[in-house]
Amino acid sequence: MAANAVESRYSIVEIILLILACGGNVATLTFLAMSRHDYDGSCLLFADIQVMSKNAAIFHSSKCRFPVSVHIAAFFYAAFCIAYWLYKLIRGREGSQFLKIASIFAYGILSVLLFIVSILITMGLKSLCDEIHGVAPISLPHCRDYQTFGDIFKNPGLKRFYDILNDAQIASWVAFSIWFAVAVLSATRCYARKKCAQ
Repeated sequence: MAANAVESRYSIVEIILLILACGGNVATLTFLAMSRHDYDGSCLLFADIQVMSKNAAIFHSSKCRFPVSVHIAAFFYAAFCIAYWLYKLIRGREGSQFLKIASIFAYGILSVLLFIVSILITMGLKSLCDEIHGVAPISLPHCRDYQTFGDIFKNPGLKRFYDILNDAQIASWVAFSIWFAVAVLSATRCYARKKCAQ
């Protein structure tokens, strides 16, 4: 009975964390989508800017498929786990042992991938800012200040390019932190189950 109570508490905390993780994934995806300027997956991360003036910039952008794909995969896996653990919790049944062990590995792999993605987004934003500082006709103290410099990217949606990518960076790090917490919780849950079984 005590083991079931502990298991239920772990399930509830895991479900809450997974819901928060979904929120972090959706937020990151939203901001990355806002930074896209065409329909082939290109965004401003690591953009290579050749020429820049107050009204336009000639640049080659990078693909954002990897960060987007990882956050989409994490979102769908979290949604599956939420539905599964919620169903088991409502039914009062213990979940599959195989799924519990597989989840530890899946959470760990997703945490590593989200860590890599968060680093890429952070480095991509820094690279973009370095490119802008390097070719801008005037020098401004902070990358954010170039948002008020003019319509650099000839796209009203990209006027706030720094804020959008900075928000994507923050959301991605938050998503990574939550997924890492889920991985630790899942491993702790497995250890606690073994202790209760003894």
